[in-house]
Amino acid sequence: MDVIGSNRAESTKVVAVVIPSDIVARKFVNSGALNVLERQTRVVFLASRDVTVALPGESVVVDLKFMESAFARRLDLLFWYHSFYVYLKRNGLEYRNTIKALSMKLMVRRLHEVLSMPILSLVVDKLDEWYFAQDENARAALATIKPDLLVTAGSALDSYSHIVLKTASKLKIPTLMVISHWDYFSKKGLLRFKPDKVYVWGDDMKNSAIKFNEVSEADVMVVGAPQFQKYLAGMPEKNAAKDELGLDAEKNWLLFPGSGIPYDELSVLKRLSELLVRSNRSDIGIIYRPHPRAWARKTKEKINLEDLKNVVIDKPQQGEGQSEAHYQKLISASEGIVSPYSTMILEGALCGLPALCVCFSDNLNIWDFAQAEAQEHIWPLLERDWVFSCSRSEDLEVVFLKFLEKIFDPQFRVAVRGQVRSTVYFDENTFAERLYEHIERDFL
Repeated sequence: MDVIGSNRAESTKVVAVVIPSDIVARKFVNSGALNVLERQTRVVFLASRDVTVALPGESVVVDLKFMESAFARRLDLLFWYHSFYVYLKRNGLEYRNTIKALSMKLMVRRLHEVLSMPILSLVVDKLDEWYFAQDENARAALATIKPDLLVTAGSALDSYSHIVLKTASKLKIPTLMVISHWDYFSKKGLLRFKPDKVYVWGDDMKNSAIKFNEVSEADVMVVGAPQFQKYLAGMPEKNAAKDELGLDAEKNWLLFPGSGIPYDELSVLKRLSELLVRSNRSDIGIIYRPHPRAWARKTKEKINLEDLKNVVIDKPQQGEGQSEAHYQKLISASEGIVSPYSTMILEGALCGLPALCVCFSDNLNIWDFAQAEAQEHIWPLLERDWVFSCSRSEDLEVVFLKFLEKIFDPQFRVAVRGQVRSTVYFDENTFAERLYEHIERDFL
């Protein structure tokens, strides 16, 4: 375990930031979210060996002891799913139809249903608290660094950050979780451990945290989303973005970001392509961007994307297809978002782009997208003017044409930015400035 030295004064506050994966590294480091914190404090990164993204300044690679055991890893997963079942049942949410439950074998699902009964649940929780109380390697690293604060991202089933958090708590080190997922509190929640403070994207997420996680209002702060600051300053000019993406500058483009979980979105894309042809809307094109980590899925028919009129394909796995700059170009080149409720609808809204959200069943895949509107993090959007939600397959073409009527209205686009603020907060300061301001007030 190597720690790179620092020239800061002894009195400088020390903040340890946990980086369990490249995804978290991109959201916290590449986004510039920690820039002010790094200038004002001594930041030390506690990183998993899986992290390949270059981390600035001081960093420590910590191999957690429990991960050396296959039994411990399986037990850890069992505890995650157990806490997930308890969380959903406690809040009166339907757990049998969740993507996690549907992905399990029937016997495993039945086991979790039994273990989530009140008395058995208490026993399992005590076993979890005992077995995964702390990790000796994480304890040694924290004892060496002596941080004044430990910061982690709020990510799904993040065993690495979870164990480091619990170890820090045992050492009486204050803990902070900065949420990185839009649906964290409606589909995941504070499972197995509650940090001292939680920083969230906006008022919508704050309400979910308080309602579903029994978190004190004083312990939840609205800060914004670290990975979205790139859309609030320094966006490329529209025609320049089109040129760099190889798009026809004469067309008005819609961005269609695909879903990570299985959904027959290609059939939707084909119907929209055919509607544009029938309507003689050669002025409109669609950029289809498959999800870079999409699950395998079923489709009603074999569709050759190259044959679809007015559709171009973005390839996230090639070149800089997942870079911050590439995402900026996609949004700058677009006039609106069409998607099965991808998080990218929020990214577009921050730039004034309305969204057509497809949420009807494909009657094929493991999860029924007709349930999308019933997800708690989606509820507030159903009352927002900038979201055109299509929950019936037979309405797709009608809703799409209504959507096209609004995408060029400049006043409407100003309203879009105003309305999205309650979901993703922003102001005249950067995320990095707001993050440090809250950390300084709450911990330092």
